Amino acid sequence: AKPLTRDDAYTHISWIESSNADITDPDTYEDFRKMLDLTIVRQRDKAKFVGLWLRPRAQLPMSFADATRERFAKEANNGKAVSREELKKDAALLARYENWWFGKRRDFLTAMRDYLKANGIQDPLVLYTSESGEPGAGFNSWEGRLVTDDPAFWQPILNQPVHISNDKKIKAVTVDEVTKNDWYLEGLQSPPLNWGGWEWHYSNPAADPARYKETPGVLLSHAFNRLYTVASPKTFETFRGPSGLALIRHYTLNENMMFDKADKEKLGYFVADMERAGPYCMMGEALAMANGDPTAIGYLSGGNFGRGFPEYVRAFNTAFLSLPSLPSRVIKASDDPEVVVREITTPNGTYYALVNTGMKAKTNVKITLPGALQNAATRQPVNGAQNFYPFELKAWFKP
Repeated sequence: AKPLTRDDAYTHISWIESSNADITDPDTYEDFRKMLDLTIVRQRDKAKFVGLWLRPRAQLPMSFADATRERFAKEANNGKAVSREELKKDAALLARYENWWFGKRRDFLTAMRDYLKANGIQDPLVLYTSESGEPGAGFNSWEGRLVTDDPAFWQPILNQPVHISNDKKIKAVTVDEVTKNDWYLEGLQSPPLNWGGWEWHYSNPAADPARYKETPGVLLSHAFNRLYTVASPKTFETFRGPSGLALIRHYTLNENMMFDKADKEKLGYFVADMERAGPYCMMGEALAMANGDPTAIGYLSGGNFGRGFPEYVRAFNTAFLSLPSLPSRVIKASDDPEVVVREITTPNGTYYALVNTGMKAKTNVKITLPGALQNAATRQPVNGAQNFYPFELKAWFKP
């Protein structure tokens, strides 16, 4: 794959420029089928594979190479050849080219889905993470924004000269502002901001979930971590497809090289992921359940994946995995507005997901549901008023 405006590289980061693949090239299809054959198909009797998760880090850029433009001319430009200079000068032509390329990316992903299905993987899911950055998607703006529940406290601090760059101040904004203005939704569907004459926007083409609304077996992942990333049902619905909704938690990569006072290497490269304490470590997952109803949750961590407060993680995972991966709907069953109840109807019974979306513990919450109810994981009876710790998920079942 080659950039549009330059011949050397898409970005200044050498290690991601060492190799890439043009997904419009039939040879790329063949190469990736070989990879799938080695890692999944030949191992299908040793493990149950759900499918594949593909996260290129600028290794599947939008290509403007000679061979790529020839394919565009043949497939989408009535056989008329186009040069890079023509694409740079003609905005409408460039927009058609980009639209063609995004369609080719979908063709590639569906072809890999079909390859797995033809080789013994039942109902395979192809999960594609377009976001290459460690902390996930940012806002599609150079304006500095600090999301907080107390802008009045933070803004005077942010107005100090140390926080001002090029006469631009960092603005304190609320979660409600982010959701009302769809800032995060825009960021999820935007390529990296470009700078310095590089081609970051082509190096890492953005997610285009609308193109997959009618594409079973392929999902573009929705990045999450901070509260504002899980606050808007609209963002979740945008990324939902026929095969559900996949969320990927991006941990901010805290990294450094550790040296001693004599500047001698002591520990070398060091990385640590951070999370909130106690039950608040599951804030993102819990609010995602309440606002978005995910069917799959994954994690991108900087090193070994170890959680600081595993009791809350295990409790959430136990409840989450005891629920079927089927669509649900919010129902009015709780006398506390911060406790959200979702209902999943199946031929074999009805499931309920109960989520405390509040920052504080709840006691004696009245849940009004018909029939005899059970814990979905243990099948033990549940009844009476319920207590919830902050961001707790409970899963119930009614036969």
